[in-house]
Amino acid sequence: MSYIAILKVNASTKRVEKFQPFSTEEEAEAHVQKFIGTYPLAYCAEEPDDSSVHWLCDTSAKTIVISELVDPDAFNQQRRLAYADKFSIADQLDMMWHDKKDDTTNWEDAIEKIKTDNPKE
Repeated sequence: MSYIAILKVNASTKRVEKFQPFSTEEEAEAHVQKFIGTYPLAYCAEEPDDSSVHWLCDTSAKTIVISELVDPDAFNQQRRLAYADKFSIADQLDMMWHDKKDDTTNWEDAIEKIKTDNPKE
């Protein structure tokens, strides 16, 4: 079993922002004590087994909760992939030029569809 010294937690999201792993609880606690002046909410806890998920903290209970929450920026990546799959920047510029010349809204319609298909949540 390993431990972590949790030094900094985002107040609004409760996500761990700064931590240090240790092999023993005593080492983790000593590290916390060393930085308690800088990080007043610091504490040590058992290191979660699954590092692929978000660690959320309850600083009052000094515990870690594993969260399966989706990355808040995931929609950005989905949108970027959707744009890249549909058309390049050059294609978009060409669509804009033709829209202006032909008084159409093809580019706006295409962008709106991507945004509708990949909404912010």
